[in-house]
Amino acid sequence: MKKLILCLTVIVIAVCSVACNVVTDNVEGSDIAVITVSSDVLEITSTTTLLDYMNELKSKGKISFSMADGMITEINGKRAGGNVYWMLYTDDAELSNEAWGSCEYQQKTYLSAIYGVESLVVKEGATYVWHLQAF
Repeated sequence: MKKLILCLTVIVIAVCSVACNVVTDNVEGSDIAVITVSSDVLEITSTTTLLDYMNELKSKGKISFSMADGMITEINGKRAGGNVYWMLYTDDAELSNEAWGSCEYQQKTYLSAIYGVESLVVKEGATYVWHLQAF
């Protein structure tokens, strides 16, 4: 019986982790926040923006962030400032531009998003990578 309860607990934790879809990481000295969109978190419509999605994650305690003048200035306690900015990348080919830059995360290349957090309409299953970078 104890093994069954332990197994069910592990499964519930795994499902909750996947449903939350926010990963924060420190890769080669750079901070990264990865968001994979799922309608399990928020109903995705043709007008749901990344900001809408992030606000829903924030209301559920899955991410913290701050904005100023339309720019993300802090994610999960990591602040931008000076010549350091939170840059947005995505695997959504329609809403990204390779010429504007790219970032690597877990052996996958993400291209610079062509819109900001307030205008970028999200898609089910798409991944959005916030990368704290110095310029």
